[in-house]
Formats: sequence, structure tokens, C-alpha cells
Amino acid sequence: MDIKEITQRIRWKEKASEVTMNRMIERIYKLTDAIERQFPEVRRSNQIKLKHMLFLKNAWFCNEGLAPATIEDYTRAMRLIIAAKDKTPTGSGHSSSSRIDSRVVGPRCIVLLALSRETSGGKLRQ
Repeated sequence: MDIKEITQRIRWKEKASEVTMNRMIERIYKLTDAIERQFPEVRRSNQIKLKHMLFLKNAWFCNEGLAPATIEDYTRAMRLIIAAKDKTPTGSGHSSSSRIDSRVVGPRCIVLLALSRETSGGKLRQ
């Protein structure tokens, strides 16, 4: 799957090293490949939906036998995908930070909330 659309929309922090960015892009490739294997109808990155992220969180992580630290890294990559997909082509949209805005209501907020609680041991990050 071509993830160019996603990688172009990611806002990297200024202090992010090239190694960190490459690792995160490789994780995004692995996540999108897993989505494409499970859901053959998803051929392009703009077809990824939150149900695909839930598949990764609920099934793929367990089946891969990943360590907790690796799961946290993949969860960060999932957040980057969600944040990049929320941006419009003009560049406006939600920020790519991993903080949760409690004013946001809808399925995206619920998934991000679940991902944050899972990575922080059940406590919501502030």
C-alpha cells in the first residue's frame, strides 16, 4: 500500500531525528500491510477507517506476540495515521499531537481515548 499521502501529512516535532522518523514510517508500513492482508478491499491509504485500527489493536497486536514497549511504539504510529488522515489537503485540521481534546466527540475520540488508556496503564494522560 502506498502511504505517501499519510507520510506527507505527518507533522514531525523539530527534535525528531531521522532515525526516529524512519522507524515510525517502517511501523506505518507494517500496520498498513497488516490492514491490507486482513481487508483486501483496502488498497489505498485513504480507505483506512477506524475499524481497521481497532482490528490492529484488538487482534493483530495479540497475534504478532509483540512486547509491551513495541505495542506502545505501534500505537504511536497508529495515532500518527489517525492524525494524518484527519488533516485536509490544505494542511488545516487536527493537530498531530497525542494529547486528547476532551471537547472532541465521536468515534475518533473514543479510539484515541482507548489507545491512550492502554498505553498509560489505564490512566488518561493529561
